[in-house]
Amino acid sequence: MEGLLSVLYVVLITKEKYSGEIPVLCADVYLNLLLLPGAYGHGLLRCSLYQVSVSAVLHSINNEDLCQMTEAYRVKPTMLLGTLTSTFSILDEMTVKFTWSELCFLSYECCLNGGLQNYPSSVFSNLVSFALQKDTNTKMGELLRVLLPVFCLYQEGRKMDEKCIRENRSKLLQVLIKTDSDLLKDPIFALIQRLIINTPDRVDDRKNTIDCLMTLLLSRSEEEKKRVNTWLKCCGRCGIANIRMCTVCLCTSLLMSKYVSDSVAYQSQHSQHSQHSQHSEDEMEEAKDDNTKDNTKEAKNDTQKEEMDVEEEEEKAFAGLKKRVVEDEAFEEENTVVERELFFDEKPLYDVFFTLVLGRCQDIVISIRGEATHCVGMLLGYINSVPDCALRCVLDDATAQSIINTITARINDSAVVVRRNALNCFAECIVNEKLRKLLNDDAITTLICETLQDPAGSVKRAALSLYYRLVPSIPTLEPLFFSIALAMFENAANTDAVILKNCQAFVFDRIIQWQHHKEQIEGWHFMEYFNSGNVYVLESIMKAIVDKNALNLHSLMRSCIAAVNWAQARQDPELLSQIPHVEVNAWLLLSLIAKFHKRMDVEFVRSQLALLISSCQVSPSVVRDKFILQTAIAVAPKLDEKAVKPLYLALVKQLLKLEMPLDTIHSYLRLYLCFLDCLYHDPKKIQKAASLLVSKFEDKVDKILRTFIFKSGGKIQSEALTQSQKAPVMSQDHDPLMDPVVQDDRDVSELHQECSLLVADPDLQWLFPWIFIVGELSVLGMEESEEGNLSKLNIRIRDKTVTLLKSLTTNSLPTVNPKQPPILIPSCIRAHAMISFGKLCITSTTLAKKHLPMFIRELEVSKDSVIRNNIIIVIGDICTKHTSIVERYIPTIANCIIDSDVVVRIHSLSMISKLVLEDFIKLKPVLLCCILCALVDEDDSIAAFAYHLITKQIHRKFPKIFTTSFVEIMSILNGYLDNNLVKKEFGANMVDINLGGGDRRHVNARKRIYRIILELQDDESKLQISCKLCQNVLGPLVDNDEVENMRNDPNAPELNLVKDAFAVLCSKELKVGSKTRAEDEDLPQGILESKKTVLTKLEKRTMLEQVLPLLVSLKLQLEKKKSILLYDLMLYLKVITVNFKQEMDTVFSENPRLKREIEYDLRHFDEKGNTTPQKPEAITAMNSLATPLPTRSSTPVQVATPRLKTNLRDPLGSVQEEEKRSESLEVHLPLPSNKEEAKWEIDARRLSFSTPVKEKKQEEKEVTLDVDIEKKETVKRNRE
Repeated sequence: MEGLLSVLYVVLITKEKYSGEIPVLCADVYLNLLLLPGAYGHGLLRCSLYQVSVSAVLHSINNEDLCQMTEAYRVKPTMLLGTLTSTFSILDEMTVKFTWSELCFLSYECCLNGGLQNYPSSVFSNLVSFALQKDTNTKMGELLRVLLPVFCLYQEGRKMDEKCIRENRSKLLQVLIKTDSDLLKDPIFALIQRLIINTPDRVDDRKNTIDCLMTLLLSRSEEEKKRVNTWLKCCGRCGIANIRMCTVCLCTSLLMSKYVSDSVAYQSQHSQHSQHSQHSEDEMEEAKDDNTKDNTKEAKNDTQKEEMDVEEEEEKAFAGLKKRVVEDEAFEEENTVVERELFFDEKPLYDVFFTLVLGRCQDIVISIRGEATHCVGMLLGYINSVPDCALRCVLDDATAQSIINTITARINDSAVVVRRNALNCFAECIVNEKLRKLLNDDAITTLICETLQDPAGSVKRAALSLYYRLVPSIPTLEPLFFSIALAMFENAANTDAVILKNCQAFVFDRIIQWQHHKEQIEGWHFMEYFNSGNVYVLESIMKAIVDKNALNLHSLMRSCIAAVNWAQARQDPELLSQIPHVEVNAWLLLSLIAKFHKRMDVEFVRSQLALLISSCQVSPSVVRDKFILQTAIAVAPKLDEKAVKPLYLALVKQLLKLEMPLDTIHSYLRLYLCFLDCLYHDPKKIQKAASLLVSKFEDKVDKILRTFIFKSGGKIQSEALTQSQKAPVMSQDHDPLMDPVVQDDRDVSELHQECSLLVADPDLQWLFPWIFIVGELSVLGMEESEEGNLSKLNIRIRDKTVTLLKSLTTNSLPTVNPKQPPILIPSCIRAHAMISFGKLCITSTTLAKKHLPMFIRELEVSKDSVIRNNIIIVIGDICTKHTSIVERYIPTIANCIIDSDVVVRIHSLSMISKLVLEDFIKLKPVLLCCILCALVDEDDSIAAFAYHLITKQIHRKFPKIFTTSFVEIMSILNGYLDNNLVKKEFGANMVDINLGGGDRRHVNARKRIYRIILELQDDESKLQISCKLCQNVLGPLVDNDEVENMRNDPNAPELNLVKDAFAVLCSKELKVGSKTRAEDEDLPQGILESKKTVLTKLEKRTMLEQVLPLLVSLKLQLEKKKSILLYDLMLYLKVITVNFKQEMDTVFSENPRLKREIEYDLRHFDEKGNTTPQKPEAITAMNSLATPLPTRSSTPVQVATPRLKTNLRDPLGSVQEEEKRSESLEVHLPLPSNKEEAKWEIDARRLSFSTPVKEKKQEEKEVTLDVDIEKKETVKRNRE
């Protein structure tokens, strides 16, 4: 037997030399020998053989080839493992202790192997029973440490989240839970600690860990829970992010489980039992005291004297130990405070856990803040959905206010995930009755307005979801509906089903219900927000809903028809006064329905159109007429010829009179073409009929304008001797449809009696349609929506009509008598003539090329804002047809963005933005600077439009334009064009950007523009901008000796350019890792953090290797020149010194003398420019380019947190009251008036451009000046 065991041991200990299943066979032989009666008692090599046998079993489980062997081999791993488990019953303590590590790993491998499903629980239960016999804590500690990856289903480099491992984990947890032994309390508590400490990063892995922890914690007794609760509170304050994250998730799960409710019930029962026992003991003690009171009274008197003597002796004996006693008492008191803080029995458990989760909403780590905010929302949702939960008691007054303050602050967080989760949590706050009382409707409306401007799509969608939930209960939110729809439908990617469903419910469904319930007028109220020049938004909504087949167009059409009939009947004046524009809104919907619905009520549209044509001279609403005509144009192809003919004849008669409103002429002409298409299906006949009408109008216009000019005493400047076009000749075939045109012989004298330039402007309004009609006739058939025969029309206006119209665009007309002065043409006639003549240029390249300089000249010299505005509109239309002709005049056109008239500015900005976004013109730096100037426009609406244009459209289309042109933009804004930084463009000098100089308003305006640009940039672009500023602005000052030629004039453009460069370099907006609107929410947080770390290191390297040597050289030159730029340079150097202190120490380690010089200069700078000591945190945060304006409102947070630094800068100076927020959606920079200009000055102590500090009083200045003069005189005398 001894020889056999020796051979088996040798084979097993050197199993690497043997192949196949030889070691496995040896292990099987030995294990079977152990099962023989009395064999285990043989002590030779017992422990060693058993250890190597277990190792052989482990090797067989891990060997895939051995597991897949054919049936030729007798021993299988499962059989070998079964034999091994059979030997557990005969093992003694010595063998178990000797082979404990191998047995732990055996249990681990069994859990990972899917083919051994029956063994993990049995092996683990046997090992637990072995551990309970002796050395429980040591053995269970090693066992649970080995099995930790199984419990948390996570091991780095190995996939653990598989079905078999998950089932085995459940079996192991059941063994732990069902084992009833006090010896397992400490090992299980240690396992809980390990699970929390080793929490993985991934969300799914962390969820698996939380599930395991919940299973363990729910099985603990109330006494064990106290220790766990204390540990959780300590973990909530831990400095490791993963532990805090796990604590937040675990506390949330515990709050929504029976863990907290059972603890609350146990505490209440325990307190009642304690009170009852204490009450009984108090009664017994009182009775006993009454009985013994008399007996002890005499004894006390006798012993009192003896006790006093004893005390005196003790004081003498222990006089030397009093000091030690005092120290021990102080130590005990300190420990008591710590224990009272840790063991929080005085507070309910739900209160402690909820406070812990709420406090982590302000954690310094973004992912923890986001998860904690999400958990608070989950808990509030749980409270709202479960009325009788114990967690409801946590919402006392103080906690409720803390929740509101914390969540409101997180809505303004820098991270997208935190803002989105905070909005979802805020929705749960509003649902809760107690929290809702702390919020007023105005605050909620303001919050939604702010979040709807968020650049992140997920935050915007969360804000929209919140809006849709609240709008039925908060009336002040209804006016936001149009803005919300406009914001969502500007980008087709955001038109999801939820938004369309809510739009349908708020507008279309309510209008359909109004047909049967007239008191429900909310749908018509919402229509008011669409009927304000943005009909395309409503059309986009309707088209998206129709594409999804989610809208009953026929019912909506019937409701609109009923609304028209009801409004015309005026049966209910009181209700009609509440919705006065119901008829207009109904026709607006009908005009859109006609584009999508094939079963329109044609008869209703025909009857309404007939009424409109017959009464077009006295129409009550021009907007309504346009919608009726648009509906008729869409329905016209569905009318038969018998129905069209009378409408056509009536329309032609009204057109020849030209007495309809000016704004409806275009729609009437389009309807005329549609009628021609219905009556004549031949393109030649349509062309012939249209040309006849145009010729008739030309004859009338020719007679009217000539009579008008000649009666005024003027003459036409130039007129063609020959006419290239002849009037169309009618064929001999009689066409009754053309009779109204041919037979119209109305005399010109009947049109108006006063036909002269000598009358007042109001009396000339009759002439406007006859000027306007020429331009409308020239563009017939050029509509983009025209199809088929109408798109083939070719209308040409006679040369003499063009000449007549051109003569009205000039300032004056020559008189017949040369001795008389020219006759001035009124501005109102010139404005209409400009529009009409511009339409002629659209149709003719020759006219456009010849007369475009005339439009540009008028744009530059005209003092009439109406004329300038009309020219802008004309040039925009010409550019879409003849782009190459207009391109050279773009700088002059861009100059209108900073025009003195508001209407000209807004139309110029909208026209140029349309041309840029549709790629008709290139976005060059000069043009871009003009658009940027609109950001600081005095008009709020222009500033808001420019902000939206730059941040949402231009930056989206040209994401790198601000990075590549930032230095050039700074030069143009400062008026510094004569340098190498600005590309030479034709007409660039014509742009008058009045933002240069050292005027405080202009400086603030430029800084606001820089701040908006920098907030759009990502970290890579910021690093590029900082390098370009140093290389292109600061570098030439050193390399080319430009400092010598630079004047110390505060208004010098080159000086202000350098000052702006230093201001941008010092700003916190340029710092890598700061909050920006360009934050990419789609990337995982880990990638963002890694990218930020790499760029931060690159920033430090660039600063120390390139920027710092440049600043040192520049500092020497500025000191020689005594330039005022030295202050800005020292300010930037101060920022670099504080932010990169460790790196600078390394750089200057080889040159300590230079380091001492810089430190001395910085100290001198602090003493000279700062009256109060500067804190490092204030400079670390870096300066802000924000001008003295109110920033985004934020509710102060009252909940304390040990980790989050809410504000790194302490107030270092007096801060003035913020100005009131503008009513526009975007933050606007109002330029201060001249009176304010002299009052505000930047405080050098703050290192910030965001805090206005009042200038010193005149008396203080005089005193300071006198002291300085005395000092100078003293120094002078000493030198002498």
